[in-house]
Amino acid sequence: MLPDTRRPSWEERQRYGGSKLGDDMISVDLRDLVGGIAVAMVGGAFFLAARNLPEAPAGQIGPGFVPAAVGLVALGLGLIIALRAFRTSARFPDVELRPVFAVFAAVATFGLLVKSTGLAPALIGTTTIAAMGSARSRPLAVAGLAIAVAIGCWLIFIVALGLPVQALRNPF
Repeated sequence: MLPDTRRPSWEERQRYGGSKLGDDMISVDLRDLVGGIAVAMVGGAFFLAARNLPEAPAGQIGPGFVPAAVGLVALGLGLIIALRAFRTSARFPDVELRPVFAVFAAVATFGLLVKSTGLAPALIGTTTIAAMGSARSRPLAVAGLAIAVAIGCWLIFIVALGLPVQALRNPF
């Protein structure tokens, strides 16, 4: 019987990896490559934009520190993701939309509630909606977590740091 000399299909290379089928070409996962480059570009843009923000006196953190740090971290992670695209060729994982929508809804909820109701109700609503992203969330555990997050943020941001944010506000 003659050996199989046909070139493996794209699906076979993705499923089994190129080298196991005798394919000596470099295997590139285009999703990781494009995604990593996109994350690196956004991180680089954040870092460059943060350079235009005013600097703080020596020993203090200025308004450009967090955007610059986040930009550098995103730039580094994006490059790592892009470089790993040359090592692996795995199947793209199934994306669950429920957690994605829950996080977006939670962020929107915080933005809508923090000025009208105060920090504590906004955090309770945000935590509750974010927890809906998991099918394993239990109501009693979510309620305890939401209250703990609200109390913890109140202690950190209002009591300890003295930020001018109201903990509770009458929305009417």
